[in-house]
Amino acid sequence: MESYFFGFPLGNLGTEVFGIKFPLIKKAIVSGFVQHDGIELLLLDGHNNLGFSGGPVVAYDEASKAMRMVGVISGYLPEPIDIKHKNETLSVMENSGIIMCYATRYVADIFRKNNLH
Repeated sequence: MESYFFGFPLGNLGTEVFGIKFPLIKKAIVSGFVQHDGIELLLLDGHNNLGFSGGPVVAYDEASKAMRMVGVISGYLPEPIDIKHKNETLSVMENSGIIMCYATRYVADIFRKNNLH
């Protein structure tokens, strides 16, 4: 399923129109769902940058024929890689291209617990 996520990467980068800052929009594919420590996470295949965390993820809902929020960006899944430099091998963490998102129901739970309607 195609999805889109929104945010202000790279130091609040976005599009300004009439003095209002709009987020950048990126596209991803919903790759799967996993349970981690009892929490359901959506996994997206896309490229997340700093500044998208906490932003919404939306997808087209066939039933309502409209876009709906399906999650909130948590971050990307890091992938260890080795880089050879001269006679050394350095291990660094790289962006795997897999984005982790909390399911929307957790946002609804937070709103309910804090009486935010």
